Amino acid sequence: MHARVTSVEVQLGRMDEFLKVYNEQVAPLSQQQQGRAGTVLLTNRDTGKVLSVTFWGTKEDMESSESSGFYSNQIAKVASFLAADPVTERYDVTVQRIG
Repeated sequence: MHARVTSVEVQLGRMDEFLKVYNEQVAPLSQQQQGRAGTVLLTNRDTGKVLSVTFWGTKEDMESSESSGFYSNQIAKVASFLAADPVTERYDVTVQRIG
């Protein structure tokens, strides 16, 4: 399994707007992407920092979501709420324990 971690900083006072767009527009389309195995969104309302972690069955599926333009289109939907450019990193998932 693979994970893409996107770190963004939401403008202070705009977290609710960001989350509304994310939940109504970004998340539903993300669920339809081939190979996507899940998503976790971590938020810190005090600092405006948000971490989006998407899990993918294969590296190719993760990369395809980027090369197809899907990923950049989703970033564009929330760009007006951001205080800085997103930072994206990719990882191999080596341990997974929830619950």
